[in-house]
Amino acid sequence: MRRASGILALLGLLSLFGTGAGAAARLDYPGGVLPRREVEAVVAPALRVPGDSSALAGVLARLVGRLEALGHLEARAGGRWDADRAVLSLAVREGPLHRLRSVAIEAPDAADSAAF
Repeated sequence: MRRASGILALLGLLSLFGTGAGAAARLDYPGGVLPRREVEAVVAPALRVPGDSSALAGVLARLVGRLEALGHLEARAGGRWDADRAVLSLAVREGPLHRLRSVAIEAPDAADSAAF
């Protein structure tokens, strides 16, 4: 009996602190080039402060930077919070993949060429 009352008291405390504004925000990401785990890691700072537009802007910039590093030079990302700021929805357009096949550096003379 004593154990049951202890469990009920614990559940009551958890119900007080586990819901509402302190609850963690969720991510809505349909997928794409980047795996969900990687996107979740990048977006984690914004999920900790739901509704913070500057945190969201920083996260979106990091996502686009990661895609550009992979060769998607025309990548775009947008995000918005739902009405109660419980879900962050991301819209990511990777764009075409660009690959460099060769790089040629032309210098005016041999001395400049040697510097490369």
